[in-house]
Amino acid sequence: MGGPWGVGGMYQHKGQTMRTVILLTIVFMMSMTLQAQQADSSLKVTEENGISLAWNTGKYQLLATTMPSMDDKPEQAVQPKSSLKAAVLSAVLPGSGELYAGSYWKAAIFAAVEVAVITGYFIYENKGDDEDWKMRNFGDQHWSEQKYWSYVYNIAVRNDLWNYPALETDPDMIIQDSDYDATTVARLREIERNNSTATDFTHSLPETKTQQYYEMIYKYLHQFGAGWDDVPNLLYYEGQSFPFTLTPNISEYRDMRNRSNDFYQTATTMFSVAMLNHLISAFDAALTVKRNNKKLDYAFRVSAQRYAGEMVRTYGIHFSW
Repeated sequence: MGGPWGVGGMYQHKGQTMRTVILLTIVFMMSMTLQAQQADSSLKVTEENGISLAWNTGKYQLLATTMPSMDDKPEQAVQPKSSLKAAVLSAVLPGSGELYAGSYWKAAIFAAVEVAVITGYFIYENKGDDEDWKMRNFGDQHWSEQKYWSYVYNIAVRNDLWNYPALETDPDMIIQDSDYDATTVARLREIERNNSTATDFTHSLPETKTQQYYEMIYKYLHQFGAGWDDVPNLLYYEGQSFPFTLTPNISEYRDMRNRSNDFYQTATTMFSVAMLNHLISAFDAALTVKRNNKKLDYAFRVSAQRYAGEMVRTYGIHFSW
């Protein structure tokens, strides 16, 4: 009796031990499975043809729920930008098209050039205006219409063109203030305009002080030189041709005029550079966008491949240069 009981007790003890081991094994495996599902870093490993295959199950599940299905068509991840839009932006404001294209250094360069040349344009335009204003004031102070019309009267008398009563003049044939009025000037203008072939009147003095007025009193000294206050006499420039002998006041007036023209010319150059900057920036912006669109052409890809004996959906990005 003792033997069979002993053997039965031993079998019963071993059976309990095996059940305990199996139970512990099941609990351990369940625990590991739960950890694999909860931790993104856990990996499921299988073998196919002796090659270990591993993937992140947590991230795979995330992709499976967020990525499109295999039947979806590939779409561009980033829409290409418009070359026309970039060109128009830079044509309006240099550098803005490059900024749109993502070329920040070139955008800064074109914008800096624009600011520099526009600033230079206004600076030199203002300098030209200031010098032109000084020149006109100087001309008003040192060039006299009364002396000029006295010269015209002198020429008219010598050529028998004055058909009106004689005017009172000083020894230098300067018309006296008492006779210098609107009627006298109107008669002298008529002689100036209608007798160019018989006299040195190649131009007509503008009735208002326009830019042309201030140009004439310097450029055509054979006719208008008599009006300057430091010429020796009314007939000083009669018979002279270019280059004329300049008096000190005429020389100073000339220098003011030249400086004014130089400032205006520089301003014009600045404006031309600004326009060129608009054109170059527009052309560059269009090329930059076109180049960037071709530089990286990528799309999301969805496909199915066999892993561990079963079909698995895969996702990726395709790059082409």
